[in-house]
Amino acid sequence: MFAKKVGFAAISIGLLGGCATKDFVTEQIVEVEARQATVDYAQNADIAQLSASVQQALDRANAAFSATQGNGMVASVFAMETIQFNERPYELSDEARASLDELVTRLRSTNEEYYIEIQGHTDATGSVQANQLVGTRRAEAVRVYLNQQGIPLRYLSTVSYGPTAPVAPNDTALGRTANRRAEVIVIQ
Repeated sequence: MFAKKVGFAAISIGLLGGCATKDFVTEQIVEVEARQATVDYAQNADIAQLSASVQQALDRANAAFSATQGNGMVASVFAMETIQFNERPYELSDEARASLDELVTRLRSTNEEYYIEIQGHTDATGSVQANQLVGTRRAEAVRVYLNQQGIPLRYLSTVSYGPTAPVAPNDTALGRTANRRAEVIVIQ
C-alpha cells in the first residue's frame, strides 16, 4: 500500500511537472510573439516614415521642376544614402566623405537629369529649435561637400527635419546615434 502511494505521488508529480513545463513553454511563445509583433510594428512604421519622406522629396522635386520648366514629372528615386554624424554635430567623417564620393561617381556615370534633396536629422536631446538648426547645418555640410565635388548647386536642395523623423527610439544611446544623420535622396 505504501509503495502504491509513493508510486502514485511520483506519477502525479511527473504529470504536474509536465503540465507546468507546457504552460511555461506556452507563456514563452506568447512573449516571443508579442515582442516580434512589436518589432514588426516598429519596422513597418519606419518603412512608412521612409516612404513618406521620399514621397515628400518627390513632391518637392516635381514642384521645382514644374516651376522651372513648365511641366513634367520626376521619374524615380535614383539613389538614397544615409550619412551618419557622430562626434561633431555637423562635420563629415572620412566614412561620410567616402560614401558621398561613391555617390558622385554614380551621378557622373548617368546621362539623366537629377535633383538631390538632402534631409538633415537629429536626435531628440536639446530644444527643437536647436535641433532644427543642427539638422540644417548637417544638410548644408553635405550640400557644400557635394558642390565641392562638382555637383552644381542648382541640383541640390536642403531641408531640416530636426528631431521629428527618428529612425530609432531616442531613449538609448544607440538610437540617438542612429538619428544623427543626413539622408541624401537623388531623384531622376
